[in-house]
Amino acid sequence: MSGGRPREQSGIALVLVLWLVAALALISAAVAATSREGVKAARDGRLLLAGEALCDGAIHLALFELLREGRSTDRILTGSYRVDDRSVSVTSVPANGFININAADESLLELLFRHGADLAPDVARQLAERVLDWRDPDGVARPEGAEDDDYAAAGVPFRTRGGRFDSIDDLMQVLGLDFSVFDRIRHLVVAGGAEARVNPMAAPAGVLLVLAAGDAATARAVEAGRESLGLATDLTGLSRNHLGTGASRVLRMEARVALPDGRNLVRAQWISLDGGVDRLPWLTLAAEPARFGRGS
Repeated sequence: MSGGRPREQSGIALVLVLWLVAALALISAAVAATSREGVKAARDGRLLLAGEALCDGAIHLALFELLREGRSTDRILTGSYRVDDRSVSVTSVPANGFININAADESLLELLFRHGADLAPDVARQLAERVLDWRDPDGVARPEGAEDDDYAAAGVPFRTRGGRFDSIDDLMQVLGLDFSVFDRIRHLVVAGGAEARVNPMAAPAGVLLVLAAGDAATARAVEAGRESLGLATDLTGLSRNHLGTGASRVLRMEARVALPDGRNLVRAQWISLDGGVDRLPWLTLAAEPARFGRGS
């Protein structure tokens, strides 16, 4: 009996050694993975900084070209520019091609939430009324809307403004409009001036889908038709009450550059053509952070 204890202790020691070896292996693997992630993050950070400079340069070239040639800003314009020996594509979208959350009526907002955010009809109607209540000054809630008492009862820190949305981010202050909904419509809207209608010749594909009440075939037909037919494009499949015309002095300029790993780097600026500082004939209203994307 006395001879068995050393072997038992040796077995325990062996288990402890094996456990320590396994633990060290796991720690080493974790450190290596963390190091790889750190290297990748640093590399991506450098790419974003360099890409921002490329994209901003291309946007400036596109603006110089647009103003020099006197091109109309009543439709989407595209071009490709060489910056630091790299090809950068730029798409210019007039602000009146987006849905203006400061002026859109209830039916257009309902279409936005129904077909832009893919919400059920009753939820879309509720959010549309709550957006209207948020921006109107009367303090009287619509049947499906919400005023300050409703916000207080819901325990949220925000209240209605009774005025304009300063930016599209303010939409997330509307009761029930969470980030998941906002993220689905953020590329379809603008916090603009008094223009309540949308110029279909300037509308991105997602906005056309909203105007077509979710009919993808109609939206695609309009998108294809305006490239070949221009103002002769058949717009009968779109919501006529929400269609406008004319140029815009505010543009969303999006630049895109392809990376060797198959990703694209995308950067966008909101530009006013009414003049800026440093003798530039435009003013940068806002610049969206550069981001990675795929596809064209």
